[in-house]
Amino acid sequence: MTSFVTIVPDFQRTHVQTHSTGLLIRFLFDEVHFRRVQWSAHPDNAASVNAATRMGFVLEGVKDSFNPINRTDTPGDEPSRDTLLLSMTQEMWENGGAKERLETLMKRVV
Repeated sequence: MTSFVTIVPDFQRTHVQTHSTGLLIRFLFDEVHFRRVQWSAHPDNAASVNAATRMGFVLEGVKDSFNPINRTDTPGDEPSRDTLLLSMTQEMWENGGAKERLETLMKRVV
């Protein structure tokens, strides 16, 4: 299952991002009983990476997103982008403090 949370620029870095993502994470772990949730971000998107780590996601690794359509063998051409993979597991949610951390963030008064 793939779900996306997209926040329009007017609401980025606000409580809207925290609450919409928090509600989705809570639903995936508490209702659907997922074992793992993954967050993907461009390595240059510090705001996205910071949001994920603030919510309790941990860096898992970097995926080389090789895309032959966008990549040529000509020197100097831009290669396909890498993607940072961050994750949160059911164990982190239940016993690692991630649930409490996210609930605290969601309770903040705006």
